[in-house]
Amino acid sequence: VGFRQAGKPSASPAASVAAPAQQATTQTAAQKMLLSRSRDLLKTYIARKEVTKNVKVADRVLDAIIDASAILDGKTLNLIMKAYNSCDKSEKAIQTFEEVFGLAGDGSEKEIERINGGS
Repeated sequence: VGFRQAGKPSASPAASVAAPAQQATTQTAAQKMLLSRSRDLLKTYIARKEVTKNVKVADRVLDAIIDASAILDGKTLNLIMKAYNSCDKSEKAIQTFEEVFGLAGDGSEKEIERINGGS
């Protein structure tokens, strides 16, 4: 079964999983600022191509987002995964994807272990 059918809007499974969590909680101004600054920081280090620092920055951004109980948005998630991939840390990118969406990165139906207490 494909996602697209003639005459019907397409929808991805990830969008349907992530949407209820985002609707349940609204971001505070401080959380929105944190996400914005985190994106700026990630963009800076990715542009510098400082491979060893990309992992540390991505890890710290995730820690800050978790500590602030902010909801990770798509733009920030994309940059975090790009930072991990830029330094050959694909396993961390996959782990982050699994924790955010609750889906196995390999497409299986296996149970996902949520290390950071994701909902």
